[in-house]
Amino acid sequence: MAFDLVHYFAEQTEIQKPQLFSQYSREKRSHYIFELNALVLGKLIQL
Repeated sequence: MAFDLVHYFAEQTEIQKPQLFSQYSREKRSHYIFELNALVLGKLIQL
C-alpha cells in the first residue's frame, strides 16, 4: 500500500506541478519526484 501511495503522489506531482525539476529530462524528473515522495512517506511513517 505504501508503494502505491508513493506512485500516486509522484503522478499527481507531475500533473499539478509540471515546473518542478523542469530543468531535467522527463525520465530524470519522474525519478527524482518518485524518490522525493518515497523519502517523505518514509519520514511520515517514522513519525
